Amino acid sequence: MEKAPKGKQGGNTKVAGQGYLNTDSVQDSIDYLTAMCGYYEVPEDMIKVWAEEVSKNNEWVSSIGGDPQEHQFQVGIEYPELIIEPGRSIVGRAGVAIYTVGVTKNIPNVRTYVSLDGGMGDNIRPALYDAQYEAVAANRMSGGDITTVTLAGKYCETGDILVKDIALPSLDSGDIVAIPASGAYCIAMSSNYNMNPRPEIVMVSQGTARVIRKRETYKDLMALDLP
Repeated sequence: MEKAPKGKQGGNTKVAGQGYLNTDSVQDSIDYLTAMCGYYEVPEDMIKVWAEEVSKNNEWVSSIGGDPQEHQFQVGIEYPELIIEPGRSIVGRAGVAIYTVGVTKNIPNVRTYVSLDGGMGDNIRPALYDAQYEAVAANRMSGGDITTVTLAGKYCETGDILVKDIALPSLDSGDIVAIPASGAYCIAMSSNYNMNPRPEIVMVSQGTARVIRKRETYKDLMALDLP
C-alpha cells in the first residue's frame, strides 16, 4: 500500500454495524480505513470494527491485527487501537422472546393466524426488513398434531407478523411460544407502538432467574404528560 497524501480534516474513522462473515472483508475495510486515517491526519487513530461472527481460533485476531509494518505504518500513522464488538453473535443467541397465545383465526384457503401478546412493538425487524425467525411451542415440545400457522402480533397492523407459515403443534389460548435469537435488537428497537408498555427482561443462569428490567406500566407511559 502506498503512503496516502495528507489532508486537513481530523476525527475518528470507524466502520460500524457491518455484518462481517469472513476475514477477507474485515481486512479490506481495515486497509481502506488505515489509508483514510493517513490521508486525513486523524489525531485519534481508532478503527472500530463490529465483527458479525468471531471464531474460536485466532483467525479473526490475526486478520484484524495484521502486521503493523505491512499496513498501518506504511500510511504514515501510528498503530491504531482496534476494537472488536462481537455484537449479536453473542447477545443475539442469548435472548429468547416469550409470548402467550391468544386467539386463533383460520381463513380457509389462505392461512391460519395465531395471535400473540406481543409483536412489532417488541420486535420490529420482521415488519421493517423481513427478518426471518424460527419459533417453538415452549410448553408442547414433546410434539402433537402439527399445523402450519402464521404468528401475528397484537398491534393492529397488516405487517405485524413475527413468523409466517411455520409448522408448530396445534396451539390453544394460553400456550407459550418462544422465538430464539431475539437478544440483539428486539429491546434496542422496541417501542410503545399504539401505547403498549414494553415487556420485562429476565436473566436466567444455571436454573436461577431474576428480573433485570421491569415491565412498563401505563403509568410509565404517562409519566411525562402534563395536566
